[in-house]
Amino acid sequence: MLLLLVLVLIGSCRRQKFSCETLTIDEAKDSCYVTKALETKDITKCHAAKDSDNCYNIVWKELADYSVCQQIPKQSLKDSCYAYIGVLENSSSICSNVKNDFQRGSCFYSIGIQKQELSVCENTENQNDRFQCFSGIAKSKQDLEICNKIQNAEIKDNCYSGIGIAKQEGAICSKIKTQVYKDQCLSGIARATQDFAFCDNVQDFEQKDSCYLIIASAKKDTFICGGIQNPKTKDSCYFRIAVDKEDVSVCANIQNYGTKQGCFAVLNS
Repeated sequence: MLLLLVLVLIGSCRRQKFSCETLTIDEAKDSCYVTKALETKDITKCHAAKDSDNCYNIVWKELADYSVCQQIPKQSLKDSCYAYIGVLENSSSICSNVKNDFQRGSCFYSIGIQKQELSVCENTENQNDRFQCFSGIAKSKQDLEICNKIQNAEIKDNCYSGIGIAKQEGAICSKIKTQVYKDQCLSGIARATQDFAFCDNVQDFEQKDSCYLIIASAKKDTFICGGIQNPKTKDSCYFRIAVDKEDVSVCANIQNYGTKQGCFAVLNS
């Protein structure tokens, strides 16, 4: 009912020189200010809205014109406006108007990735944001030389990992110093290539077991299940393959009595 009333009142706003102030319902009044602001392309109409923040947010996204941002009184919203339109228009010059360091960096980061230009990343004051921007471009271009420009060890290793997985080259994983990213690289290649040999070098036991499980299930190969250390995960591996292959004999490999009986029950039903 309220929504119908709002629509009627907004229609009235459009048909005549209607004053939003005459409305008594806050939601209807605010909707009226949004409509007025959009029709006149004047975001200052939102100043009078009770929920002015929401009004500004709707209007700047609809108008998509960075010139309206400077008319917003609250700096945080002004920054959000410039950042949103900067990314939308792929314009680093618009991003430069953002005062908040984090939002400005995020704006340059997004444009750097879109344009695939390291020079845009350089505008990011926060060093780690700059390196994350480098990493995003490096992964997209599969360019290890860009990873080498990164001076943060974890971000660099994550960069190598992404490219190693994309190129499916285990040699790239060997460049990685941080074990979590090396494991990520190896297991990623294993999954991409369906080659469980890469799982063998994963150090984290849970990730290694997961690596074996995924490939064994995909290939329906019980031999690969044998490499899994966690008993529950190993039984789950055999269970999946038994069901997928509709081969009750595979159930015999399951160690847990309840799981084994469940396997037999499913396949004998």
